[in-house]
Amino acid sequence: MQFTKAKMVRPWLTFLAAAGIVAFGCLFGDMVDEKDQGSLFSALGTISGVIFGVIGVWIAIVYPGALRKILDKSAKDENDHVSLVRRLLLPMILSTLVLALTLIGSPVAAVFVKSAYFKDAPGPWLKMSFTFLLLLTCVQFYALIYTLVPLGVADAVLSQAAEDKSIRKRVLGQTQVHESATAVTPPKEENPTDEE
Repeated sequence: MQFTKAKMVRPWLTFLAAAGIVAFGCLFGDMVDEKDQGSLFSALGTISGVIFGVIGVWIAIVYPGALRKILDKSAKDENDHVSLVRRLLLPMILSTLVLALTLIGSPVAAVFVKSAYFKDAPGPWLKMSFTFLLLLTCVQFYALIYTLVPLGVADAVLSQAAEDKSIRKRVLGQTQVHESATAVTPPKEENPTDEE
């Protein structure tokens, strides 16, 4: 199996970025207290919900036929719109994941900060929480950027389709004109009564 350089570099860049985020969170996470982190988690959950809703509405309004084909298991043909909608599902899934983790994490964190484990040594827990917040923020940011990429793809696909349609119309129009100009009319049969 052959891998391109981009495919080989991407996991390393992801790993280095995640390692940098973890290092940053571990170094500076205890500087952000639990109240500030709670408000940041809440804001992240709100943003995830908004992005999820916008992408869902956008898919449902712009590509209803493609969405039906994705949900219909028996449909085998896949056009550009279906592949575009499939690409848009990844940001929706990532936004749902971030939203679910923030929703679950909020009540757990509210109870945990009152416990003796947190009160005895809040520093490491704040660092872990802040690191987790940074990782979720990066996942949500990736989902947002990944949402914008299919918009460019959609624009390119639709403009290419319009160009193909106009070329096809011109070619077919010229072919029909050429066929009508070169059409051979059968010779008239001579009527013997005309000669007399």
